[in-house]
Amino acid sequence: MTDKFEQKNNLILVAYDFTNEAKCALKHANNLAKTTKSSIELIHIITKDTKNVPSIISNLNEVAETNQKESGISTKALAEEGDIFTSIGKIAEDKKAWYLVFGTHGVKGMQHILGAFALKVVSSSPCPVIIVQNKTIAENGYKNILIPIDKSKYTKQKVYQAISLAKQYNSNIHLFNAHETDEQFLLNLRGNIGFIKNKLHENDLDFHFETNEDPKNKDGFGKQVIKYASSNNIDLIFIMAEDGGGLMGGIVGAEEIKIINNDAQIPVMCINPTNYEILGSSISFGGFS
Repeated sequence: MTDKFEQKNNLILVAYDFTNEAKCALKHANNLAKTTKSSIELIHIITKDTKNVPSIISNLNEVAETNQKESGISTKALAEEGDIFTSIGKIAEDKKAWYLVFGTHGVKGMQHILGAFALKVVSSSPCPVIIVQNKTIAENGYKNILIPIDKSKYTKQKVYQAISLAKQYNSNIHLFNAHETDEQFLLNLRGNIGFIKNKLHENDLDFHFETNEDPKNKDGFGKQVIKYASSNNIDLIFIMAEDGGGLMGGIVGAEEIKIINNDAQIPVMCINPTNYEILGSSISFGGFS
């Protein structure tokens, strides 16, 4: 069986709207591109409400030219008419991109809505999405990565992307698992933990930390994940954007918003499992060989 991700290009897309968050997203993309020997393309969606289109296109081209000159990374620009919620994902699919990177605001007041917007973009993307705020990426990249594990049937899929990045960055892998008391849920959780550990061992990757959710802590799993990440210098958190149960249950669920728009501004890799047809090698899930 041939998976549709096998023919991916070494291309990283950056959703670029000239905000500070978009500029930060480009810095993350630059680091990832250098590490993986990829190229970058800035994409800007022109909607019916967009004003000064010629100026936007000119400025977008200028950003791309400047980035290529300063970073040495091949950088192109694309301004295309469409709908923000669906067009970005369609471009990612057409170009067979490795990753999509974009910025979002913190979670204050009406900015909760922006978290929901981010998830709508994720749900339309056939490739993993790295969502950043204003926290720039360290020179050594994603050195510490965190895999939260819950009872969901999809959560094990995160390990493939984690393996890919860990090999690229020589990362330290942290595991943080949920607490369950229901017999069936506990069985599912233990199965997911065992699966992820086995995959890490098969790829000669050690996980250095393993922490359990504190059932006495009323903050909930999502907030405990963020607290752990903040205390352990985590550079990237992996989550699933799934339509179903578990930590990431529901594509616009509250837990996704908490993780993505965390106050510590830790970047999040969001993976849409509905796009993955088979369980296989890391490259089958958009990872690097």
